[in-house]
Amino acid sequence: MLHWLFFCILKTYKFGCKVIYIVLKLQIFPLFFSLCFDLCNSSLSAKSREHVGQKKVGSITK
Repeated sequence: MLHWLFFCILKTYKFGCKVIYIVLKLQIFPLFFSLCFDLCNSSLSAKSREHVGQKKVGSITK
């Protein structure tokens, strides 16, 4: 009886840990993904601004 109870508690604990791990993973992964997306987006917009700036400078000098 005691062994079975211990097994049930352990099983529930493992399941609880899995749930917590999945929830944390689901919360951290989108945050990480959005940070990567923001970094990529900002670097792309900086490059496009630089490109537009060069075009404007080029058109002014001509």
